[in-house]
Amino acid sequence: MRRKFAHPKLGEEIRALAGSYTPQEELRIPFRGREVLCITGTCCIDCSCCAVGGSWNYLKVVGYIISWKSERGSDGRPVSEIETVESEEERRELCELLSSLHPGARVEFE
Repeated sequence: MRRKFAHPKLGEEIRALAGSYTPQEELRIPFRGREVLCITGTCCIDCSCCAVGGSWNYLKVVGYIISWKSERGSDGRPVSEIETVESEEERRELCELLSSLHPGARVEFE
């Protein structure tokens, strides 16, 4: 599925109900003759109902890049056109590749 993706402000903490996350870097990963957009970051749970906290690194797979920062959103952030990674086989392969490049990071798909 194709969609528009507004790029996050890197290094800016985003607060959530039980903690926060901070996107840190955008990566363009070559894969199967195309490029995949991934975002690295950190996530932190600092207050939850069960008093369990912690932090971890994540790697969010946004999708295949169709057009790179080809327009601007109403807030001025760049917007790209992305195609979601739908295939389970491709997701598995990407997960293995990304886990080898960024050991210990949780790989998530949009």
